[in-house]
Amino acid sequence: MVDGSSNMDVEKLICFCNNVVQFLEDDTDEHHFSLLQREIEKLRNDIEKMRSELRYEVDKLTAGQRLDLNLERGRIRDELANQNAETTNLTNKLDWEIHALMAQIEAAKYEVIKYCIGTLVSISAVGLAVLRLYT
Repeated sequence: MVDGSSNMDVEKLICFCNNVVQFLEDDTDEHHFSLLQREIEKLRNDIEKMRSELRYEVDKLTAGQRLDLNLERGRIRDELANQNAETTNLTNKLDWEIHALMAQIEAAKYEVIKYCIGTLVSISAVGLAVLRLYT
């Protein structure tokens, strides 16, 4: 994980490298010079190692976040598909019930019309019978 202490360590190493370079300019002794060169090379390797570790941690975090986002996106997609299927089922059920109610209303309407016509014919027949009796 990236934190402030690793940045401070890198800065300390860079300062140390600068100090070592300054020391090399002042010191002409060949033995010290070779020791310092090895130390500088070691520090450069340490810095490169820290950079690679830092890159690795950043890549790991990025990959983890990408995975979490993809999982969440898949979960939301599945949830929306389930809700869509449920909505479709409810719509179909409501359509079926509406059609059944409309069929019942039509049947009741025809029954009412049939009884009204029957009643009118009966009243007309009684009225004609009464009319025929009195004429």
